[in-house]
Amino acid sequence: MTETASEILVSVGLLSYNRPDGLRRALEGIVTQTHRNLEILVTDNASTDPAVGEVIAEFAARDPRIRFVRQPENIGFIRNFRYAFENTRSEYFLWAADDDVMLPEYIEVCLHNMLTAKYPVALSFTHLRKVRVDGSVVNPDFADPIHTATPNMLRRSIKYLLFSAGNQCCYGLYRREAVSPWFFERRFANDHLALLDSMRYGNIHIDPRVLFISTAEGTGFQRQNFHTYYPPENIRMKVAVNLSSTLTWGYEFLRFIALTPYKPYEKVVLWLFTFARFIRYRYVRRFAGDMLALVTRRDIWNFRRV
Repeated sequence: MTETASEILVSVGLLSYNRPDGLRRALEGIVTQTHRNLEILVTDNASTDPAVGEVIAEFAARDPRIRFVRQPENIGFIRNFRYAFENTRSEYFLWAADDDVMLPEYIEVCLHNMLTAKYPVALSFTHLRKVRVDGSVVNPDFADPIHTATPNMLRRSIKYLLFSAGNQCCYGLYRREAVSPWFFERRFANDHLALLDSMRYGNIHIDPRVLFISTAEGTGFQRQNFHTYYPPENIRMKVAVNLSSTLTWGYEFLRFIALTPYKPYEKVVLWLFTFARFIRYRYVRRFAGDMLALVTRRDIWNFRRV
């Protein structure tokens, strides 16, 4: 007897660390999903704020689907990421962060799209709304233009190389077999490498409905923030770091393609498009753009070495 979509178990691995308010919003979004058959694992990375444990205990007391594990020590983000994946069991899996919120139909829509697509889907996601920590909206409808619907692995990989950017779709719904071990590598840009690897198993499906809320904040959020976060005495350091990360980014992509079991002609094609991405995304958009934002600040010309 075949399971209906509503009967399929979906595993959710929620990563938590010292953000009780965000954790409350994230849990509220998960437990109110219209797809009810969920396995919910909350893995807390040894939070020092006791309010985190209180929030989890409150939700676990009223929802038996929640299982809580508190790591005895801080094991780092990547190991906690891996723990959530390896300690859940469904064929369908997604990670959740304690600063994001899933709207009620999110999992139901992602699962439906994965099950009904014409070609295999490795990862199913939706459009998202970007907000600041205070709740103000940055972008009401945002998505990387990386939706693919093709049986051709090379075509979908090329589209990803040319157009991927934010990678919020890392928090989409996966077929477990398509979750790449590159997610658990301590490598620069490992999320980009992992998603590119997942495309060997199927497409990335992006639904046009806005069903996911992502909190966007921090140094890299807007280029004008560099004027705040990098005062004159740190500008030289920023230039060095930016150049180093740009070159490292290119190396990691070339290394990934060399190590992955692509056919020889596929490797050549992907190396060519990696170079195109390096110029378009990493150099023009990130390195050159960030440097321009730094050198155009007015007081840089008054910089004196102390």
